[in-house]
Amino acid sequence: MLTIGNNNVVIGRRQLVRRRRDLGDPRAVAGSQAIGFAYFAFGMLGRDRNDLPAWAIVRILRDLGMSEAAARGALTRLRQAGRIETRRSGRTVYYHLTDGSLAVMDELTRRMTGQAPDWDGTFHGLLYSIPERDRAFRDSLRRFATLAGFGLLRPGLLVSPWQGRFPMDEVVKRAPSGSHILPLQLQVPRDRAREVAAEAWELPKLAAMYRRKIVLLDRTTEKVQAHPPSGRLALRTFASTMESVFEVVVIDPGLPAELLPEDWPQLGLHGAMERFYPAIGRPAFERLCELLPEIEIAEPADVARSRALRDASPVSGGRPASGSLPVPAAG
Repeated sequence: MLTIGNNNVVIGRRQLVRRRRDLGDPRAVAGSQAIGFAYFAFGMLGRDRNDLPAWAIVRILRDLGMSEAAARGALTRLRQAGRIETRRSGRTVYYHLTDGSLAVMDELTRRMTGQAPDWDGTFHGLLYSIPERDRAFRDSLRRFATLAGFGLLRPGLLVSPWQGRFPMDEVVKRAPSGSHILPLQLQVPRDRAREVAAEAWELPKLAAMYRRKIVLLDRTTEKVQAHPPSGRLALRTFASTMESVFEVVVIDPGLPAELLPEDWPQLGLHGAMERFYPAIGRPAFERLCELLPEIEIAEPADVARSRALRDASPVSGGRPASGSLPVPAAG
């Protein structure tokens, strides 16, 4: 679970699960893949909806290979963490994402698309000293700060290109006795800024991770186009691939261009996603409709456009291969 201010997000395999009374507590309990798949289910059905019955989410998670107990446990943890809210109508419980979850989704989308806030040329940091007896808190603080977009420039020095974008107050105020955590500003000559960023965020390693995800996406896209999946395989392919992609998105702070190397591969990931999503969108959407005939599900824009092109195409030619959609236009 990543906390940004008072907002928590659970994503990928490195998730931290928190009860509502512990919001902001950096002491983390490892979660499971089930949480990430639960977010995937909400995203597939419509992130802004407030009429999603619990049984519908559970049905999707079971189709992804989870037991009913694990699926319901994931929803319970999300509710306890304040990431989803419930309402009851008769015997049916309905779920919807909180504003905090929606804000985090927007932030992860920003990172994936390569859009970054302006940088004022100053690194904003936290200088910390934590007693060795409290190394569990120290390690959690570093993990929390890294996921929130901070980089570790030196032992005991966390830096961020933005001030107040990801407040650390909820963590800092829980520091154990004897700890010292001080805010600071770090002025770096512009011609050294990229060097600082490369060290603080280990950009060479992050770039290599991006390139591996691009290869994964392109290979998966080729397989899907050559042999379009159907049924639960389509939905599982979509979910597992997205989980893998978000492993890199969630640890990339989305730095401004002036702090990145010129060959930064992040936009390559965005391009690979633009190729992957149209290829998997139709079969995944069809499986979703098969699973939940009782619920109206909005057809994704790329799927709808592909269907319109297919229906308008002459029978003798111009039609995409089954399961393959046109690549969406950039921008």
